[in-house]
Amino acid sequence: MNQNDIEKYVNKQVRLYQKDDKTFWTGIIKDVNPLATTIKDKFGRLVTVENAEIKTISEWS
Repeated sequence: MNQNDIEKYVNKQVRLYQKDDKTFWTGIIKDVNPLATTIKDKFGRLVTVENAEIKTISEWS
């Protein structure tokens, strides 16, 4: 996924699906750089996902 498309979700609660259609993360996007996105999941862990592996992002409540 394009970095510019991801940046609009920074500091928002989201659900992020990876391209394998099995893996998803729910949490707040903390940081986006050209190669990867960092999300703080619902358990407080920081998870880094390669931007190329992101299929969809949607706001989540």
